[in-house]
Amino acid sequence: MNSANLMQKKLPALLAKELPGIEPSILQQVADVIIGRQISCSIDQLVTSLLASNIGVGQLVAALLRCEWISVQQLIATHGSEESDARQVERFSRSIEHFNSLQEAIITAADRNWRESMDVESRDEELEDCHHEWLQSGRVYLHNYFEEMPVSTRARFIEYSDGILWMEANDNLARVFCVSPRMNSALISTPDRMYNFHVRAQRFEQGRVGARIGAIERAERERRRDLRVRLDTPLKVVLKTEIHQLQAEIIDISCGGIGIRIRGSKLVTDSAVLCSFGITGNVHFDDLAGLVCWESVTGAWFRAGIELKSDSSQRQALYRQVFAEEQKIIKRLRLFDMPWWMKEGTDEPAPGS
Repeated sequence: MNSANLMQKKLPALLAKELPGIEPSILQQVADVIIGRQISCSIDQLVTSLLASNIGVGQLVAALLRCEWISVQQLIATHGSEESDARQVERFSRSIEHFNSLQEAIITAADRNWRESMDVESRDEELEDCHHEWLQSGRVYLHNYFEEMPVSTRARFIEYSDGILWMEANDNLARVFCVSPRMNSALISTPDRMYNFHVRAQRFEQGRVGARIGAIERAERERRRDLRVRLDTPLKVVLKTEIHQLQAEIIDISCGGIGIRIRGSKLVTDSAVLCSFGITGNVHFDDLAGLVCWESVTGAWFRAGIELKSDSSQRQALYRQVFAEEQKIIKRLRLFDMPWWMKEGTDEPAPGS
């Protein structure tokens, strides 16, 4: 019996053990996707059925990761001795690709469901809490990100009416707006710091800025334990997994982790990886242990965040790199002028209004 037929028999049982309560017919279709066989519905429809079972997305992805590991071990155990290395790698890659596509579809669908569940009433409640805080403190706290480094300020609250938040203009407020791609947007956190409102400047008159409150989203970057900065020049890094050795680039760094990008290969969330790279001061890390925390695809690039398991001396070395990059970013930040719509005598609305 070949490995595909063997796994087709084993996978439904493995999935049933990991995901009790899901109908056997659905688990069989999941197994078929993993093996690369056609199913009677689309991937999106299958994922919808999985999420409708009220099993958490974390449990679903964790179950798939465990099954993925067992599947790879099965492929290793059943390959023929006459099979070439290239053929083995091709089969391993294809198997992992099937798992990744299913996991990505689950995460995307779960995120979409969350966004849809944040209905108008919930958004209005969060906005009401923000309004109450503005009235109580007399201040509005805004922030943005420039090269992954947070840039924040506070402005005197004037009023909130008809969806427009009015604030007193100042140089720091100008800078927070200026670092956004169109120089006219910023973020405002809810009082519990769980969500962010997107705000877009629309009017500037008599020393006041009027900004429209827009979409709400979960605050993800604000929960980081360590300051992250984007590197002026990407660093080369060698990543070792249980199966591959990959050449990638570090594009941002913190005392506790790195953000990488790579073409043509992928890493799996919650998988272990060894990282080898050099930083400022002729410091080189060899096989520094890490854990893949998240993954995404942007155009032709695969991106991932890796949490590093570093000791105190290694964290100190990473901090020196972060500090050096931070100083470069601050110098560039000081070069920002006021956005055109805030300059004296300009009363036109900001772009995109």
